[in-house]
Amino acid sequence: MEDGRLRVALVTDWYPPAVGGVEAQVFGLAQALQARGHEVRVFTTSSGTDEPEPVPTERFPFRSVPGTRIALPTPGHYRALRARLAAGRFDVVHAHGMFSTLAMGGVMAARSLGIPSVTTHHSLIRLVHLPFARFVYLVASHRADIVTAVSAAAARDARRASGRREVLTLPNGIDIGPLCVAPTMDATGAAPAATTAGPIRVTSVMRLKLKKKPYLLMMDFARVLHRVSDASRIRFTVVGDGPERARVERLARVLGIASHVEFAGACTRIEVARILAGSSLFVSPVRAEAFGLALLEARVAGLPIVAINGGGVAEVVEHDRHGLLAATRREFVDAIVRVIDDEALRRRLAAGSRDGLARFAWDAVAEQHVDVYRLAIARGGRAPERSAA
Repeated sequence: MEDGRLRVALVTDWYPPAVGGVEAQVFGLAQALQARGHEVRVFTTSSGTDEPEPVPTERFPFRSVPGTRIALPTPGHYRALRARLAAGRFDVVHAHGMFSTLAMGGVMAARSLGIPSVTTHHSLIRLVHLPFARFVYLVASHRADIVTAVSAAAARDARRASGRREVLTLPNGIDIGPLCVAPTMDATGAAPAATTAGPIRVTSVMRLKLKKKPYLLMMDFARVLHRVSDASRIRFTVVGDGPERARVERLARVLGIASHVEFAGACTRIEVARILAGSSLFVSPVRAEAFGLALLEARVAGLPIVAINGGGVAEVVEHDRHGLLAATRREFVDAIVRVIDDEALRRRLAAGSRDGLARFAWDAVAEQHVDVYRLAIARGGRAPERSAA
């Protein structure tokens, strides 16, 4: 460390140009730390492009477990990563991703080299998956100086999986300014809700795979159209791509709602921001969200939100302030219909959606990460406490 600046190694399988929540977070963190004067290097198995790397990045070619994005571990790759970490003289290694092979290797290499390490848990663990998750976590988490998670809900799962008493919370971050498209904002800083005469655009952002419940969302949309006072005004936009897209589009046709639904496909963050800026309401049907980055992006755009309450959702969206949280799918549909038909409610929730965003701004979140890094450095090499379980 020189003048308080840290040399930080970020290690993960999940990194751009691959698309996903973890990818966006590791990239954003790398840039935020670099902007604060810290020296950052990313180690990843994600394939790159010919574009210049905004953050110094070393990419390891890996073969993946068939049908997954999980890299197959080999002794050669572990030795190569260990050698890079040793040569870099890093102050701390920060590993991202519960099922990231490279991240686990990074934690184990850091322990063998005497480098303090932090690992971050980005996912919830459902009980049916707990035995495997516990095995994975026991391999690496007890070699990390500090284990963190992106929400209190994810931290509870991490404690159960790892057997560690202490799991700290490090929230995801977001660029508050760039996601806002200023011409669409009203005097309150919120996106203007649709008027009584104009169309109402209901938007959802998700990867179109079974875990995200895209089929249920189509059925919910059909129920909404049957119940709202004027279905002709409603347009649904689904942003995202994935293996289930063709079947979800077919279901929209079978349900007779295809003329109301636009599938925007995979979009850049700027494209997502523009779609959100032209929307009236954001909906999320996913119950098992560790954090809900898409919800945060919708709040940055000043949108009212309707979401299924579960996981870390309530840590991002406050009920009746930023939107409405539903306990069941019936309540979810009821809430969407209510916000569509009640313009005053829609405007009130839109006006409150951006309240309290400062704590998720990258400047604040990066500072929290640096505090945790310094704690790991202070503890360096101390064996983690285990729960009595």
